[in-house]
Amino acid sequence: MRKEIRCECCNRLLAKGTAADLETVCPRCGAVLVITMQKVVVRRPSQKSSWRK
Repeated sequence: MRKEIRCECCNRLLAKGTAADLETVCPRCGAVLVITMQKVVVRRPSQKSSWRK
């Protein structure tokens, strides 16, 4: 699918290679990326998120 997997929010390189189904959290901005064969879904973290301190 892709050669480089980057965060759609901050463009940080997260992985190299291909991915069929992958869900990951960007360590830089906290966005949740869900990558499937058809599309990429990005969920940006809310400002009130308490899990990242």
